[in-house]
Amino acid sequence: MLLSASGNVEVALPASFFIETGLSGKMVQTSGQIRLTDYSSRTFRVSVPVMAGRNVTEQLRILSGIAIQNNRDFDVFRAREKYNMRYDLIFKGYYRVNNRWSVLTSLQYNFYIPDAYLINDPKTSVSMGLSFHLGKREEEVRSK
Repeated sequence: MLLSASGNVEVALPASFFIETGLSGKMVQTSGQIRLTDYSSRTFRVSVPVMAGRNVTEQLRILSGIAIQNNRDFDVFRAREKYNMRYDLIFKGYYRVNNRWSVLTSLQYNFYIPDAYLINDPKTSVSMGLSFHLGKREEEVRSK
């Protein structure tokens, strides 16, 4: 099970392009069996995504970029250890339902961590959710 929440900031660029960054947290809970050993884990990750995107249509936006997140729990995080950080490629799409709500889907692919670290946070993840926009959209500002 994966539960995620994030806050993002967007900077508009010319020609329907934009940059998006933010801070997100996710709680990952897994259990399973490897050979004869049962395991169960719960971990918390903090991620900083940096993405560039384009408004394809008025309703559809696509983005891609990278995310950097802690790979170890904070209580066992050691500065001199290898693989403390995880680096993921992100591909994301938003479909705007109305001025405040969007449906989003994303694909994240890890390109740095060895398989032993992927037991509780998979190499590839596909997610779908809802996004609520707090600020004023560009067209709301232009109409005033």
